[in-house]
Parts: sequence; C-alpha cells; structure tokens
Amino acid sequence: MKKIKVAVDIGNSNIVIGLYIDGVWEKIYRLSSRKNITYWTFKNKLQKIISLNDFNPSNVEKVVISSVVPTLTDVVRLSCNDILCEDIFIVKPANVKLLKIKIDDIKVSDINLTLEVKEQVIKCGKRKFLKIIQ
Repeated sequence: MKKIKVAVDIGNSNIVIGLYIDGVWEKIYRLSSRKNITYWTFKNKLQKIISLNDFNPSNVEKVVISSVVPTLTDVVRLSCNDILCEDIFIVKPANVKLLKIKIDDIKVSDINLTLEVKEQVIKCGKRKFLKIIQ
C-alpha cells in the first residue's frame, strides 16, 4: 500500500499540488487560481489527478494546504476533505510570526547588514518573516 501525502499551495496566480508518495515527491501539478474557482471545479481537478496517477484516495494520509488566498482556502479544504482525507493542516499568513528588526541609526554599512539578513531569511525558504521597522 502506497503512503501518500498531498501538499497544496494556493497562490495568487497558481494552485500547485504535489504528491509525496512513499517518501518521494512524485508529481507536481499547476492549476490557475482564478478567484472564481468553485468547489466542483477543484473537485473535478483532484479526481483527474487521482485518475492520472492511479492511486486510491484512501491511501492519502495527510493533506497540507498553504494559502495566501482566503477565498480559495475553504474551497480547496472542502474538496480535499471529501475526496482525499479528513486529516488536513492549513498554513495561512496568520500562522507566521514576523521577525522584527529595529534599526536606530541607519548608515550605508547598516543597509548592507540588513540586506544580508534579508537574503539569509530568503535562503531559508521562508516568506514574510522579515519586517524592518525604521
């Protein structure tokens, strides 16, 4: 029996669906994240992905949804819940704590330091973790 985890990233332009099967990222699908996507259209897309990969939805252990589009989060969650599994974890911007950096006396050398810190945060693959307070 294949163990499957599904990751869904809902962005402003695309919805990216990844299938993590037996410890390996097997497939990645990219769909348009039109604001008017409905429960039924997303559910049909999920069913198409299932048929293309010939897996049993009961093998899905967990679904993780990352979203910056609140209007689509529930549409995707409900579709995944109905087709894949009930164990769904949702990551939203509200779940993220910001790293606050206060710069009292900014000089040219300080700007370079700030840019280096920002680059390090980006290299960690994290979004919206850096907020500079002047």
